[in-house]
Amino acid sequence: MSFIPSASTLVSRIASLVAFRICPVCGRPSGFRDAPDALCAWCMARLYPNGHPAVAVPLPGERGRILAESPFLHAGSARDLVLGLKYRGRRGLGRIAAGLMAEAGSGAAVAGCILVPMPLCPSRIGERGYNQASEIA
Repeated sequence: MSFIPSASTLVSRIASLVAFRICPVCGRPSGFRDAPDALCAWCMARLYPNGHPAVAVPLPGERGRILAESPFLHAGSARDLVLGLKYRGRRGLGRIAAGLMAEAGSGAAVAGCILVPMPLCPSRIGERGYNQASEIA
């Protein structure tokens, strides 16, 4: 058993060290990043914080409440991310959106909360092939 990596593995590792990452939102080179799906500095600067990120919406008949949370305004990079996820078939943006939302969240969600994606009507699932809310959840 050999611990010496193959030539293709060595080339791949060297390339990953010198290659620029591509921003998943705008498609521009994002510089050297640890995370392959990190946003570039331009897209990070265009994430506009929402001054009122969480709203508790009561359910009818006193059955509890829904916490709706949006840490970013629907503008700039957040808007571009949503449009790519919903209308351009870029499912991987769901994972990125979830990470950004978790990092910037208000902390209103606590242990014991259940994250439930909003159901999507069958015709939309037929058009898109997936539920974007499920991709984020």
